[in-house]
This record gives sequence, structure tokens and C-alpha cells, in this order.
Amino acid sequence: MATATKAEDLAMASSFARLLLALNPAPKVAQSASATIAAADRNPRDAIVLPSYDHMEDKFVICAASHAIIPAGGAGAVTDAPSGAKYLPEFKGLVCRISKISEVGRLASGLRSFV
Repeated sequence: MATATKAEDLAMASSFARLLLALNPAPKVAQSASATIAAADRNPRDAIVLPSYDHMEDKFVICAASHAIIPAGGAGAVTDAPSGAKYLPEFKGLVCRISKISEVGRLASGLRSFV
């Protein structure tokens, strides 16, 4: 939220602030989020437009390789079975950048150990 505000992306910062307020943060944080929402309501614009980001969409994941936004909760994304990391379809068949042990998009079974 703070980074988006500093970058003059007020519409994006407002959406982050609304999500933050839904979590019932500490009063100081809630006051900052409310101020961000008020500023965005006065001037709802983004200085940097992200083509795949929709501030009305509240469910999205980040591609583990390109760090691009995958909208709609990962629809169309390819998953790495051991780590659960999501990737854009063009990374299918490459080695997972998170686990570094498996091929992205390949099905696998077995026991996962999260330490």
C-alpha cells in the first residue's frame, strides 16, 4: 500500500488499503489505510498502469518465474507439484525455481515435508 502510494498509483493503493482494512489491523495502520482510501477517492488514477492487474479482482497469484500477476486465482496457471508454486503456461517443462527438483507442470505424488 505504501509503495503504491509513493509511486502515485492511488487506485491500486486504495484496493490494497481496502484489503488491509478487512483484516482489522492496529488502529495506527487502519488510520493510514483510511487516509490512503480518502486520497484515492479524490484522485483515482494510477501513474504506472499494470496491464494484467485489475483492482476489482481480489484473487490473484504471482508467477514464480516472471513475477507477473496471474489473475482469477491462478486460472490457466501451471503448478509445480512439490512446492505448489504457480507459473505462467510458457514455463511448463522447466525446472521449478522454488524447489529446484521438479519439472513445472508434471504431476507427482508422495509425501510433502514443510519444515
